Amino acid sequence: MTEEKVTGTDAERRMFREITRLVENGDRLHAEREIAAGLASAAGRASATALLDGLRTCLGPGLAAAESDFRRALASDARNTYAHYWLGKALTARDAVPEAAGSIQDALRIDPRMAEAWFFFGSMAIRGLNYDVAIHSLIEAVRSDIDNGHYWQRLNQWLPRVKIDGSLNSERSMLIEALRREKIEFLGIDKLLYLLLEHTSSVPELMRLSRAGALPAEIASGRALRLLDDELLLLVLQKTVLYHVAYEQLITELRRALLAAIHARAIPPGLHETAVRSTAALAIYALHTEFVLHATAAENDQLASCLQRLGNGAADAADAALLTAIAGCYGLLAEVLPDAGAAALASPFNRLGEFRDMCRFQLEEPRALRAIEPQIGALGRISDTISRAVRQQYEENPYPRWRFLGEPRTETLDNRIRRCLPHLAPDQQPALQALPDQAVEVLIAGCGTGRQALWCGREYPAARILAIDLSRASLAYGLLKAREFAIANVEFLHGDLLDLPELGRQFDFIESIGVLHHMADPARGLAALARCLRAGGWMKVALYSESARAAVRAARRRITEDGHPSTADGIRNFRHLLMSDTDDPLHEACIRWRDFFTLSECRDLLFHVQEHQFTTERIAAMIAPLGLQFMGLEADPEFLANNEPRVSDPTSLAQWGKFEKAHPDFFGSMYVMWLRRPA
Repeated sequence: MTEEKVTGTDAERRMFREITRLVENGDRLHAEREIAAGLASAAGRASATALLDGLRTCLGPGLAAAESDFRRALASDARNTYAHYWLGKALTARDAVPEAAGSIQDALRIDPRMAEAWFFFGSMAIRGLNYDVAIHSLIEAVRSDIDNGHYWQRLNQWLPRVKIDGSLNSERSMLIEALRREKIEFLGIDKLLYLLLEHTSSVPELMRLSRAGALPAEIASGRALRLLDDELLLLVLQKTVLYHVAYEQLITELRRALLAAIHARAIPPGLHETAVRSTAALAIYALHTEFVLHATAAENDQLASCLQRLGNGAADAADAALLTAIAGCYGLLAEVLPDAGAAALASPFNRLGEFRDMCRFQLEEPRALRAIEPQIGALGRISDTISRAVRQQYEENPYPRWRFLGEPRTETLDNRIRRCLPHLAPDQQPALQALPDQAVEVLIAGCGTGRQALWCGREYPAARILAIDLSRASLAYGLLKAREFAIANVEFLHGDLLDLPELGRQFDFIESIGVLHHMADPARGLAALARCLRAGGWMKVALYSESARAAVRAARRRITEDGHPSTADGIRNFRHLLMSDTDDPLHEACIRWRDFFTLSECRDLLFHVQEHQFTTERIAAMIAPLGLQFMGLEADPEFLANNEPRVSDPTSLAQWGKFEKAHPDFFGSMYVMWLRRPA
């Protein structure tokens, strides 16, 4: 086989993989363009042409109608893996399941690393209740495409449901590789994280020592330090937050025991490097939670003593590294050790990745953020009293803190809206962005620390995106991450969305998630956004549900009655009391919220200076005078299909209101609603 032939085959596989992704995502316009280009390049190759014809048919009449094209492709080339794959899907569409399974297996015999085929075979096995085959297939899908977050999420959904009989070391190795690569969104694989920590790491033994009160002694003996030197555990501490009370309690006890040992100079001499790595990893974790962990008075005294020892210059390199790392477990090093930053950056322990990253996140990044803030443009002065109070909250606690962007799909706005609102009739279909390279104007109103704005920047690479927020500290973080991820089509602007009409700009798409309900007058805020939406434009807005936030109201009442201030210490103390009292009816309600486990998100959830909650009736009244059409709410289609009353018209807020009365917690996060201005 010539080199040219190999290159052509590889290019063809990439083409079919990309077109497969587009067709499966329902991105019709982009898929049609790629199919047309493929047909032009495949002239004379009968199998490729037939397969492309079939994929085009999938976009119109559907899978079943394309079956003959896929068979024609295989008649010309029996080793065309994507023809086998799509034939399997077509056969499944007409319930020819055994034959479909055989076709998918044929694809895998030819290409055992075909991730799409493994994933589809696993999905077929789930529908057939064959969970052992399903799990094996999903694991192979992940192994073949380790950066595919969708595959990880499906494995996260199903692996914890099966009985674990054998070793999970293979899954552990895959997760370690994924954690190192930082290409997937870890929020969607929490069950899998806990399962692997429980079955393939030192965490169970560390938990046993913690419950027995033995951690301080075992740190001093070196045993607990060796247990801490677990690759999976250290990576998890550095890359994500564990939204689980038992893990928070373990990490709190580990921090306390490490502080006691470092304070007493009780780290075994041969384990200083291990102790530095583990303590620095804990410091990175503490930063992710924004130092939300509760500390005792004794800890505060020991920490003060350690800081004094570090400040007097008497510590050797190993002791200084340990003192610096433990200080970073309790507060931001740039604030706790403003004069010791240079020494930490020059430490010989910077050769350790954990220590180096701790210094980067806790010393270098804060310095970069301070330099960035003055570079952000402003939209007038923020004069509204409530807006100023909200700004102050987010200046103190930029929200939310994040590190990884994941891998957003590149698609059109039109396709995204169709995915979110599958009920749209032909005359309701969006017409904003026919192709991904078509420029559109996008506004993210209330962008916080910029994650959603940057996600959109990647998802719509040709779009011009304006991201506005009240908090300069939050915007600076967004701009820092934009530079890190080399996303150049997002402009960050400091200001109040009430003032947006003064810009004189019109937008094709406006997104405002969890913002309007923190304003003095949400209706006024929505009206300001509506004035910026051009004819034919679409808007996505998320608002708190009064029905679903009953527990939040109860917690906020308790906070007010007991006098917990909305300060870092006030939030820590309230969380500590609530987590410690398992009989408190608020305990279970609060610990199920992810937002409970970081400082800024807990403040946003339970200590916010301003919060409105809504009903569908109130939303309807707010929309009515603005000339906007309500197009639907995002919701779990499976739950809707299997529960009464039926929402026969998803564009009817009245029907959604009846459904919510029957299922009051259904909109537990928020109502996520889509609006449009008629063309």
